[in-house]
Amino acid sequence: MTCMPRLTRRDLALRFEPVQATAMVGIAAVCEQIGETSVSFGGKGSWTNRAVGLGLTRAPTPGEIDAIDAFFASRGVVPRLELTAFVDPVVLRALASRGYTLATTMELLVLPLDVMNVAAPPALAAEIEVSRVDAADDVALREHCEVASSGFRADGAPLARQELEALVAAARLDGTDLFIARVAGEPVGAGSCRTRSGFVTLFGTSVRPPFRRRGVHRALIDARIHAGRARGGPLAAVISAPGGPTERNAIRRGFELGYARFVLERRAEGLVGLGEA
Repeated sequence: MTCMPRLTRRDLALRFEPVQATAMVGIAAVCEQIGETSVSFGGKGSWTNRAVGLGLTRAPTPGEIDAIDAFFASRGVVPRLELTAFVDPVVLRALASRGYTLATTMELLVLPLDVMNVAAPPALAAEIEVSRVDAADDVALREHCEVASSGFRADGAPLARQELEALVAAARLDGTDLFIARVAGEPVGAGSCRTRSGFVTLFGTSVRPPFRRRGVHRALIDARIHAGRARGGPLAAVISAPGGPTERNAIRRGFELGYARFVLERRAEGLVGLGEA
């Protein structure tokens, strides 16, 4: 990584994954620590159902994996493990023997927030207006949650109560900044960031289809990295699917690949997966 010569990718993972591991505290209904793995549950189908940190510094014991399986199975949901590319292959083989398979791959992209990178954001297109959202304003926050989650729901699908509650809880955590983008007064995109432990983590971003490829996503990125830098965060980070719009826009803004992350799942009869009713 040319932009971070003193921090190896593995060192970056050792710093960032604990931030991710504790991200659900205050959001998910249940959070537990099993060995070095943080597990959370927010309801069937919820994006808060996850396990982070497994295999980060050592191989988990068979008993710890049993406990992780039991945590999710007892709540009727598919175990969803988020691992880094640095996990020992012995751990991967142990998980494969239990029926875990690769569900998706993700990337952590990073941008050092030095003067050169964030001193002067490019001018917005004349019609785009980006503003902060007051998390204490219930009406404004509901609008933000509706727009920010729109890209993660089927067209026309309502925002479920369970999902709304998790989004509101996330929005009101310390260190969180919320932004909404409008065109001619219409809300067209939204995104959030949280500054914690040296990272400004960008998350929860959506742009409504008719307004994509017009600079809205880029404007939301800039608003958040400036907010994080104002809070003293030296490094911006975003988790993205490889080749997706988040990756494309982040790379255009100067983000670089930090490291790869893998999501493993163990499907079984009677267990509900991500996004399933």
